[in-house]
Amino acid sequence: LCLYLCGCKIFGYLPKRTEIDSLEFIRILGIDMGSQDSENIKVTMLYITHEKEQGGQKDSSNQGGRANISTMVAEGKSLSDAIKNAQLSSKRKIFLGHVFGVIIGDEAAKNGLGKYIDFISRGIELRLDNNIYIAKDMDAEELILKSCKSDEELCDIIEHFSKDYGITSTSGNKKLIEIMGELDNKYAGIVIPAIKFMEEKEEDFQEGNGEEAREKVVIKLDGYGVLKDGKLISYADEYLSTGINILNDKYMEGNITIQDPYGQDVSLEVFEVIAEKRYKFSNGNIESVALKIIVNSNLAEQHSRENIYTKEGLEYLFEQQADTVKKEVYDVIEFAQNNNVDVLGFSRDIFKKHPIKWEKIEPEWDSIFPNLDIDINIKSKIGRTYDITQPSGVEGME
Repeated sequence: LCLYLCGCKIFGYLPKRTEIDSLEFIRILGIDMGSQDSENIKVTMLYITHEKEQGGQKDSSNQGGRANISTMVAEGKSLSDAIKNAQLSSKRKIFLGHVFGVIIGDEAAKNGLGKYIDFISRGIELRLDNNIYIAKDMDAEELILKSCKSDEELCDIIEHFSKDYGITSTSGNKKLIEIMGELDNKYAGIVIPAIKFMEEKEEDFQEGNGEEAREKVVIKLDGYGVLKDGKLISYADEYLSTGINILNDKYMEGNITIQDPYGQDVSLEVFEVIAEKRYKFSNGNIESVALKIIVNSNLAEQHSRENIYTKEGLEYLFEQQADTVKKEVYDVIEFAQNNNVDVLGFSRDIFKKHPIKWEKIEPEWDSIFPNLDIDINIKSKIGRTYDITQPSGVEGME
């Protein structure tokens, strides 16, 4: 009651009331550099129309049929200007409150996230938990338009990415609010999940029609886009992104394939990876970093018919697992130091643990990081073999 009696014109600060059937609910927002003028911003908006198709006819009910996917593309001097230009050709009022994912084009990311992030982080409709992705080696508009040929809706694909990325730990999930915080630290590298678009040929077997080849559209996560100073500088593939997740304590679960003492493959299901970082200083200057990584896994599959679950066999498997993880970590460290981009979490960690010492080394971090000595110690353990300890038909059994 006091809010209404204060005499202020509060209605000028609140969103205007709009009937729900007059809104166009945007689900995916794509951001690119302008087509004609690189200083412009191009926006691609994907939305689901109010009707659905069923049996070749439009059906306004919620049962059956695949939703109609539509897009609108517009350009402007700014992101808000582009959206207003798109509004001129829309029959309904564009509403961004239901945006689930934001895709930034490759060239726009190379140009710098600053001017693209400001609108989506400042606007009252867009949410801070929006998922952010980079369209690998292509514009967001191209990826969104081509995704309409896929058997799955891009909205569902993005939702699948956001929920199930931890199954293999080869990529990750990045929220808008996380990027806003990371952009404030100019010494820390930023990683954003990269989306890759592929067209695969598949054979279509139909009775009476013979064999035909058709294009199958596949959209998948493909590691990370790596940014420094807010600009895309490189991509980390699935192998490197696994190492990035390990060093940033974002590894959830995955599989490692090694060989047993007999040269046959063994699959290990990793369920826990812990990375501990310790920093050695001398006279206030950092000398080295000691990484202690603990890897716990279960034996999920073996191809040999030998009993490898012995003391000697397990010690061999422990060593193989440790060597595999150590190589992954060494390779991502080499990638980071060669590109002089700290995606390993060192600068953030030092700032938190040793804030006074960080003040001294902060101005020289770009020259310190590429030459930093890093020692790795892996503690490897294999805990279980699930329901059996030996394979069927193991040699030596009666």
